[in-house]
Amino acid sequence: MNTLNELLSKEKISGQAEGESYVIQWTPDVYARETLNIGICFKNMATGEFSLKLLNYFERIHCLYGKEAEFNLKLACEVAGELLEKRSRQNNGNLTDQIRCVKTGYAQGSSTKEILAKLFFDLVPLGRVPKKASTKRFNATTRDSLYKSLIPTLKETLDIEFSKYVPENPHQSISLPMGKRDVYVPFKKRTGIATLVSTSYSDVQKVKCNLFEGYQDIEMAASALPRDNNAVFILMPTSASQLETEVLHKIENQIDEFVWQLQRHKIQVEPHTNHSDLANYISDWCLKVS
Repeated sequence: MNTLNELLSKEKISGQAEGESYVIQWTPDVYARETLNIGICFKNMATGEFSLKLLNYFERIHCLYGKEAEFNLKLACEVAGELLEKRSRQNNGNLTDQIRCVKTGYAQGSSTKEILAKLFFDLVPLGRVPKKASTKRFNATTRDSLYKSLIPTLKETLDIEFSKYVPENPHQSISLPMGKRDVYVPFKKRTGIATLVSTSYSDVQKVKCNLFEGYQDIEMAASALPRDNNAVFILMPTSASQLETEVLHKIENQIDEFVWQLQRHKIQVEPHTNHSDLANYISDWCLKVS
């Protein structure tokens, strides 16, 4: 017992493990003779300890031989493990007609565990679990796509007066002291003008820019077309939009600040998360006499 403890402690004292490495191979079809690496072994030179690591993830075999091959692969791993445990002193060579253990050479590392991990990663690609694609996928909504999505509802609710409130071209060139500027004013009525802003983005900085652009559009348009009932309609991301909670809160804070600032200038701000609700509020604004 003392001798065994001394051997097992050598690895800890030296901080290094070295010995012979082996790869465990399986031939799914004896006729085809194609071999797959299903595990690795390591025999510590100092302690004589024999360690092995076999596949415990089997789904990659589906791509090669179909799902039905998974059972045979699991069975091969079980058989290999049992036979190698019994024959750890004579581990090199054929274990069955379809399973064999082949010496690959000298291996060393800081510990047996590290060596097994590295050998397994390098020699057993079937054991590499593919990274799953993130289920959280956020799709941004641009201002142009938002505008186009609102048009069918606006045509239905505004009916024959649609063209009266929704210009054919949402962009308008206006004259200012510093020269002509292009502003985005997609909605008009006799007493007011309105612009549209999308904050349905995952980038808070992009949201800030869009809000500022919306403010500039309405401010410049109002200075050239003095009217009292001006508005900014905003699409907000929903709580179910797959945005990170922290990002969503930052966007909401930016919108709250924007609403507060524009209310000081007596500009109506209508933020909504639903396209249909937003379209209905735009229709109400267009038809409201004030």
